[in-house]
Amino acid sequence: MIYFILKFSFISTIIAYFLVIAVQYWKISIEFEKYIIFFYYKLFFKIINSIFLSFKRYYSLESNDLKDIKNYYNNQRGFFWVAENQDNSEIIGHIALDLTCLDLDNSVELRRCAVSSKYRQKGVGKLLVEHLIKIAKTEFNASSVFLTTSTIQLSAIKLYKKCGFHITYLKMNEFMFNVKVIKMIKFI
Repeated sequence: MIYFILKFSFISTIIAYFLVIAVQYWKISIEFEKYIIFFYYKLFFKIINSIFLSFKRYYSLESNDLKDIKNYYNNQRGFFWVAENQDNSEIIGHIALDLTCLDLDNSVELRRCAVSSKYRQKGVGKLLVEHLIKIAKTEFNASSVFLTTSTIQLSAIKLYKKCGFHITYLKMNEFMFNVKVIKMIKFI
C-alpha cells in the first residue's frame, strides 16, 4: 500500500511537471497554468483520500467492544467502569478491564481509559487506573496489567508512568505514519 502511494505520487509529480512544460511551450497564460496545476493536485488528493478511506473500511481500525459494551465485556470476561460527577450524574470518564489473557499468562489488559476534557488533570484518570489495578490484584490475583497506546497520547503516557507502568515495546503504526504504538506494563 505504501509502495503504491509513493509510486503514485512520483508519477503524479512527473505528470504535473509535463503539464507545466506543455503550458509554457504553448505560451498559455499564467492564470491557466495555475488552474491546471490546482485542478491536477485537487484530483490527486481526491484519489489519495479515496484510497485511504477504502483502506480504512477494509481494515477496521476500531474494535467492536464499544458497540455493545455490556455483551462484549460479559462474553469476553471483563469489566467496564464509568466515573460520574456526583453533582449532576454526568459521565466524566471510563476504563475497561479485559481478562482474556488471565488464563494464558496471569495478566490483564487495561483498555478504553478516557476522561472528559474538562475533568482532566484533576486525578480522575489516576483514580480509574488505580481502581482497575486494585480489582485485578485482589479479585483476580493477576501478576501484571498491560496496555497499548500511541505516541500521540502524551498525557495518557504521563498518567500511566505516574501509576507505575513502564514502556516495554515500541513500533511503527501500520495505519498512521509518524505514530508509534507503545505497549506498557505494570507488575502488581
